[in-house]
Amino acid sequence: MARAKNTDRADARRRHRTAMAAAAAAEAGEEVGSEGDPAPAVSAAAVPRDARPSGTSRTAAAAPAQRPSITQAFRIALRPADVREDLRTAPATLRTTPTLWIAPLLVLAGAVFLLVPALRDSQFGSLAAQLLVVPPPLIPAFLAGMLAPRASWLWGLLVGVLAGIVFAIYVATAPSTGTAPVTDDLRTQAFLYALVISPLFGLATGAFAGFYRRFLRVSAPQQQRKPASKSGKQAKNGR
Repeated sequence: MARAKNTDRADARRRHRTAMAAAAAAEAGEEVGSEGDPAPAVSAAAVPRDARPSGTSRTAAAAPAQRPSITQAFRIALRPADVREDLRTAPATLRTTPTLWIAPLLVLAGAVFLLVPALRDSQFGSLAAQLLVVPPPLIPAFLAGMLAPRASWLWGLLVGVLAGIVFAIYVATAPSTGTAPVTDDLRTQAFLYALVISPLFGLATGAFAGFYRRFLRVSAPQQQRKPASKSGKQAKNGR
């Protein structure tokens, strides 16, 4: 009975170390993507003697990482935002991550469909404007959070602000036609709704997208290692 308890505790500690290692690997990947520089190598002299792998620990380190439980992956992926550091690294992240421009470009494309009457009246143009600009802008904000290597909440917020400005321009310039005329009170309400709901929704959606991306990385560490192993084999074959 005592041996079984010790085995269970050892398995629990092993799963916890595996989850923490996967989280560290995911965090290292985010830092490389945000700064554009590889992570500094740690020399063997800097590692304590009792922390270096030896014997069975080397075999365990060479073995594939076990998948952590859903609860562990949820706890690791859920972390508070470092607002000051996110704001400081935002310009470098924007320069080194060109895919971040995809979300605002989608908002601008939706602005064309929304502000041009000929396009807005078509079925496709109306659908594109609804999905990309009209509050709340779900697709651009979620895409910004998924593509951002860090500070997903910030990029979701910026996309929401851009969508809110575009919709406010539409509200201010929309003609008062149809059976129900657009009064000044309705314009003011829609204007305030666009400038408040779009940024807040973009912030929340971007933050959720960043959490979901981290959750996928931590919960499936084997999938993260497959591309690296394939690239290593191709490099060996090319020599």
